[in-house]
Amino acid sequence: MSKVLARENKVRIKFKTKTMSESMVAVAGLDWPVMSADERNLRMQWIGRMMKWLYGQKWISDNPATALMGESVENKSERRITALGRRPRQAFTDDELGLIFSAPWFISGKGVITKAGTYREFSPFRYWLPLLGIFAGGRINELCQLRLADVCQTDAGTWYIDINEDTPDKSLKRQKDTGKCWSKRKVPLHPVLVDLGFPAWCERWREEGFQRVFPELSWNAKTHYAKEPIRAMSGFFLSLGMPRDNTKVFHSLRHGFNNAIAKTICTPEWRKRLMGHEPGSGVNEKHYLADPTPDESLEVIKLLDYGLPEIAKFDPDEGVKAIADAMGRKNRGKGGTESLGGTALPWSEAAA
Repeated sequence: MSKVLARENKVRIKFKTKTMSESMVAVAGLDWPVMSADERNLRMQWIGRMMKWLYGQKWISDNPATALMGESVENKSERRITALGRRPRQAFTDDELGLIFSAPWFISGKGVITKAGTYREFSPFRYWLPLLGIFAGGRINELCQLRLADVCQTDAGTWYIDINEDTPDKSLKRQKDTGKCWSKRKVPLHPVLVDLGFPAWCERWREEGFQRVFPELSWNAKTHYAKEPIRAMSGFFLSLGMPRDNTKVFHSLRHGFNNAIAKTICTPEWRKRLMGHEPGSGVNEKHYLADPTPDESLEVIKLLDYGLPEIAKFDPDEGVKAIADAMGRKNRGKGGTESLGGTALPWSEAAA
């Protein structure tokens, strides 16, 4: 795939070719550009989703794309350049966490309104995603695609988030060699999240008639619902003076969660399941070890204390206004939608 031509349609027009193979022969030695690694990766995702759908519909007996999941689409020289430029991610320091959670929306529980009376730069995901990252250890794409039905409560009263692939618009990280999804898990909500109003916020959205925790986020085939949050978090960390060298990113919150869990009474296998990792390579861990229940895991989660600055309780009324503003800016101001993968509900219908 690293030899596939970019803008191959122009090759066909210029050289009157009819197939990709003919086009490649026609431009041999002409320094015609090839498709970028990002574009090749996108096409691999398309192929993978198509094969997954065909297999799910029983039209094929085996999914031939399973072995390709997670494989690099870069050629050897591209992989070398990428490896040289990649720096390991690091957890945020206590001082950095203090900076992050001293942002205006954490101090006031709402965003800053512009002179025009709108929430131009604030949306509720800016408040809740960092909190869910540090107190629940979620990957950013896992959190962005949460449905309201994924925020649950046990009979004993424990609130938790159910990280799953129960709807077609979701996608979780899978094991490269087998395609098995260890990312599915149930993580209890830390008392801080409950006290700040996360379950109440989700209940407010249920009453409004929505289906997703963050309905203002749009879906796309490459990053699903995480495109805008990734951009926003990157800009936020940069504004705090953190270098954009891949060492301090949203995933650093997840690193902090892992490090904090490791210092508790939690066993390594238990910690791995809270993180959405394979518990171990042995038969016992893979096939016999049951995941802890949210009620059991809460006893570990409650031990997490990062010494964060005082955080104000989320203001749900202002949150609704912020999302209304975000929805209204979509489609060039023609009105917002709640994206549900390839489908979308107009704001007026979703809130009906």
